[in-house]
Amino acid sequence: FHKSVALQGAHLRAVLGGVVDAEAQALPPLLRRGDAAGLFRMHKELYRNLHRDYGVSSLNFIDTQGVCLLRMHDPARRGDIITRTTFLRTQHTGRSVSGVELGPLGFFTLRAVQPVLRSGVCVGYVEIGMDLDDIVQGLRPDQHTELAVLAPKAFIERMAWERRMVQENRNDAWDALPDEVVADSTPVSYTHL
Repeated sequence: FHKSVALQGAHLRAVLGGVVDAEAQALPPLLRRGDAAGLFRMHKELYRNLHRDYGVSSLNFIDTQGVCLLRMHDPARRGDIITRTTFLRTQHTGRSVSGVELGPLGFFTLRAVQPVLRSGVCVGYVEIGMDLDDIVQGLRPDQHTELAVLAPKAFIERMAWERRMVQENRNDAWDALPDEVVADSTPVSYTHL
């Protein structure tokens, strides 16, 4: 599992590096100006293809102060400060970083963040994400592995988590385990965990 996550993280960092390199002229001015509409127009087709073909769930653009300029999957949700560990590590080191993070709904996302430089100066960041369930579901056929990824209830908004379970047609129950929820799994019974 850890090898699969590390490999996918490397792939996401490579995709980001390619995007940033290919857009070396056009991307920095859009980030510097905070031009969400321009960023959306420029990346609409790319995001659609990455989502459809590779399971990418998010492509975000962040300014140097950590303000989210644009979420391609949810363009109306912007202006908040990003405090995720992968972003903060990239901001601190100036290097691309990837890692798995727990969201408020109890789902894990593999994220990669890449700084965007103009003349050696950071002008913003691009972040890409992939739901961990794509990686988990990819394990079973090849490795005959049963896996359950648990998330601590203390970090999850119960009502939002339960709504998402209904949306995804999952029957995972909040009360199935005392202190955790099943964030993702291959098809398996949790009663013996």
